[in-house]
Amino acid sequence: IESLSAIYNGSDHLVVAGTEKFKPMNAWNGGPAADGSKGGAGAKSLQPAGSRRVNNNRDSRANASKSKGQWQVRVSTQSGPEEHGTSSRVFITVYGRQGSSEPIALSMPIQTDCIVDPFQAGQEDEFEINTGPIGEVMKVRLSHDCSGPAPDWCVGQLVMTDAHTAEQLTFDFNCWLSDSRPDCEPSKELPAVREGARPLPMEKYTVEVRTGSCFNASTEAAVSVVLFGDYGDTGPRKLSRPVSGAQQPFQMGQ
Repeated sequence: IESLSAIYNGSDHLVVAGTEKFKPMNAWNGGPAADGSKGGAGAKSLQPAGSRRVNNNRDSRANASKSKGQWQVRVSTQSGPEEHGTSSRVFITVYGRQGSSEPIALSMPIQTDCIVDPFQAGQEDEFEINTGPIGEVMKVRLSHDCSGPAPDWCVGQLVMTDAHTAEQLTFDFNCWLSDSRPDCEPSKELPAVREGARPLPMEKYTVEVRTGSCFNASTEAAVSVVLFGDYGDTGPRKLSRPVSGAQQPFQMGQ
């Protein structure tokens, strides 16, 4: 404990291990003594890097407690020779420490002059969403339903700004959301990144599925999997490209 104020402003959980006379932490690191005299060469007050991270985390959680779940969302679509807009319906799902929103359709952009078709190449669209009381935002998921004649979407950056606390979160997607392009999916998640705080890790999993050998065990249906963890779920992930080399997945005895 660095000081008495650290007890009042610090963690909600303290471990008590008996009684002893309180001494400031700087009594051992060459800081100012209790009588006001200066210490040695180490008299400067040094703030550990870990404490800066704790302070930033505390600030973001304080903002989360004031948030009413109303956000402005700005999404950019990349432009280039291959990039184009999408005909699909686009959704955003926001995950927080106290829950998650439902998939929210981004269908009515904020426009003051005219009605435009959102998510076109080189375009930036703004939306207003309400996530509900989900606490501090941990991650977001962008997805689309692969509908229309040109469903593939090359998304750029997503920026969320809290309407009440002014907290701003930036998510650099810069990828294709597609079920027809190699190594792409129609949905993607990114963790929230805050200064001084460690973001959630991005994990990759190998899913092994065995199909029984009983009569008519095969299927040609679209099979999806959802993984659940401490910070929410992955949403439905389509199992369509087996890495085992099988041309047709989910066949009898496979």
